[in-house]
Amino acid sequence: MISPEIAQKIVDAIMELIGNRSVNVMNQQGIILASGEKERVGDCHKGALDAIRLGRTVEIDEDQQWRYPGSKPGVNMPIVIDGETVGAVGIVGDPQEVRGIANLVRVCVQLTIEQALLSQKVQVERELRTKLIHRMVRHPEEVGPREMSDEFLLLNLNWETPRRAAVLNLVRPPRETSALVESFEKIEKHLLRQGLVLPGEDLYGMIHQEYVIFRPWRPDVSGPEAEDTGYLQRVCRSVQEHLGLRIKAAYGAAYADRGAWAYAWSYREASRLCSIYPSGVHNLTSLAARVDSLIWCIPPDETERMLGQVRRRLFDRGQGEEWVPETINAYFDNDMNIQKAAESIHIHKNTMVYRMKRLTELAGLENENRFQRDFILYLLLHGRPNS
Repeated sequence: MISPEIAQKIVDAIMELIGNRSVNVMNQQGIILASGEKERVGDCHKGALDAIRLGRTVEIDEDQQWRYPGSKPGVNMPIVIDGETVGAVGIVGDPQEVRGIANLVRVCVQLTIEQALLSQKVQVERELRTKLIHRMVRHPEEVGPREMSDEFLLLNLNWETPRRAAVLNLVRPPRETSALVESFEKIEKHLLRQGLVLPGEDLYGMIHQEYVIFRPWRPDVSGPEAEDTGYLQRVCRSVQEHLGLRIKAAYGAAYADRGAWAYAWSYREASRLCSIYPSGVHNLTSLAARVDSLIWCIPPDETERMLGQVRRRLFDRGQGEEWVPETINAYFDNDMNIQKAAESIHIHKNTMVYRMKRLTELAGLENENRFQRDFILYLLLHGRPNS
């Protein structure tokens, strides 16, 4: 049954609609939860109790009041939700006068209670999903198969279905946590309405500054269908078109293992890709994404310790070498093709050649082979920065 606070709000709203005739809402034991006469809250209403037990309307007029001590003349009707009698509603007054609106009152109360119970159920399920995701992602060693099976069952999910993580991040997240939570709640409602998130198939919820959807994965699928970036592209496009929010998204890998560690690994991989890239849709099945993910795994203090001198030579000289990051970016964005890189930043090919020669000299890499030189330059530009 609903809380007395919500029941009182229902009573107050209905009384305003019907001309302030007093209305009572009772629980399954006939106890008045809410009333237009506040002093009656907590009393046992004998007429309502009969209506609940008999499953039919009980009318009390002045001549019958002696049969229901403490009751007042009126009409009492059972509240039935999903085939179960959960309480009763009564309206005070001469049955001859209030009989006509009593059923309308019952319908209004019943519909309002159904909506309140649904909202409570949604909230409980959301909290259960969020706690389960948090535990599997942050503490997978503490979540055993039996516990996973039980909690998935509560959410009407098959825990034996392999899933992989799709992580959504706002491109420009708000600073206030409350605003971020509100944005992700809007996104969740929209994705549910659009059928892009499916209860009973997907496990979804917010975790820290991100939103994650664990989607079913078919191990027997290979090729472009296994990439499934089209789904994330539809999600990003739909959220921007309907909500005006720009998001970036990434898939982690899928694992045949069905334990909590599979969820933790996949989430961490997808989250890492979202940290690496400023926008767009990415998938760990891509070799480029896997390489960037591996580089991102190198602790920033290790990169700084090993490459700090090279970084300072290139970026901290204070001599106006703004062309250095532009040149390195163009070089790698165009698959290390000098001609295409030059065209992308509108310079002559010979200028690009000179720039590459100059920056390798500045970095002290002129005597290294091409693989080593290119790896160091890429790591300097795309490795995880110190926070």
